[in-house]
Amino acid sequence: MRVLFVHSPADLYGASRALLRLCHDMRRDGWEVAVVLPEEGGLSRRLAAAGVEVFLIPGIAKIERQNFATAAGAVRFCRDVLSDIRAQRQIIARWRPDVIHTNISIIPSTAVAAKLAGRRHLWHLRETYGEFPGLWAVYKHIMGVFSTRIVCCSQVTADQLAGSWAARRARVIYEGLASNEFCAFSAADVATWRRRFAPEGGPVVGVVGRIRMVRKGQEVFVAAAQQLVGEFPSTHFVCIGDAYPGNESHVEELRRRAEQGGIGHRFAITGDIEDVAAATAALDIAVMPSVVPEPFGNVVMEAMCLGKPVVASVNGGGREQIEDGVTGFLVPPGDADALARALAMLLADPQRARAMGEAGRRRFEAIFTSDKGHAAIRRLYAELGFEIAPHR
Repeated sequence: MRVLFVHSPADLYGASRALLRLCHDMRRDGWEVAVVLPEEGGLSRRLAAAGVEVFLIPGIAKIERQNFATAAGAVRFCRDVLSDIRAQRQIIARWRPDVIHTNISIIPSTAVAAKLAGRRHLWHLRETYGEFPGLWAVYKHIMGVFSTRIVCCSQVTADQLAGSWAARRARVIYEGLASNEFCAFSAADVATWRRRFAPEGGPVVGVVGRIRMVRKGQEVFVAAAQQLVGEFPSTHFVCIGDAYPGNESHVEELRRRAEQGGIGHRFAITGDIEDVAAATAALDIAVMPSVVPEPFGNVVMEAMCLGKPVVASVNGGGREQIEDGVTGFLVPPGDADALARALAMLLADPQRARAMGEAGRRRFEAIFTSDKGHAAIRRLYAELGFEIAPHR
């Protein structure tokens, strides 16, 4: 079996890490895998180390707000899509994949290239389009026409396809996480991060992921932290990650708000790091405060794998992952007061927090392991008529 993935960007966040895990699983089973990326980065290095061939097409065109801000921008986007189609057809002709898999839905070129090459095409829907109802009304039909199957990372994403032909092609698959791979760190690694986050001790509460205010909700996290520091003065708050490209100013804005709110000395931003698992393991409580619905939230699954209680917004895939009041809490998006109340309950009762983390770990093992996710992918390929060797 030869599978060609197309993905952007080449960082090591959410969808990129999900792709890396899937490629590892496929390689373990003897599949031949290649990935098309727009640039070198943490993902390309990890893929190469795993024996995955990487092709580069600089600046793969994606459906993003800035591409349609002006008529000239829209024209450039269409021109770039045509260029990407030509480049991908050359890769397809040379590498000859059995299946082509677009790993994020906002890349349109791969679907057309696969259709022109007569190859089966899987389109991964990892995004929500509630902010773009006009675009989505058309685009979901395009996804239906140009895909053999649409792999939805959650029921939240699949529900968007309702009322279209594409809904019949949709399959919800939780790709999952290999705990032995994600937890490949030492106690010393965790201790190092712990000292960095809380040099004088005390609990650590953190958000993992790209910094993007209004969407990812780090400003809500800071506002909640300001309410907590008086009652829990030894608590430290951290954002693990760096700004989403184009949002670099958000980092300084968060720091400014933390200083103004009197928590600057207990608030940190790590920047882009590769040992995310060890940094996450150094937390006592994980938070996913997204304002815009999170399609699934790999960070929730990862925190559960590490036995951390999670407080997350209820408007996205988090509600499929968290059992409210058992493995963590679900709170209204954008509500700093509700987030602060949920965090206060856990900070005031460390034993309850640990019990929730342990329950989260059990739920992770029952539902969200990569073995289960990969088995679902295998069944999907079998559904398409490909003979899959027995799992090794």
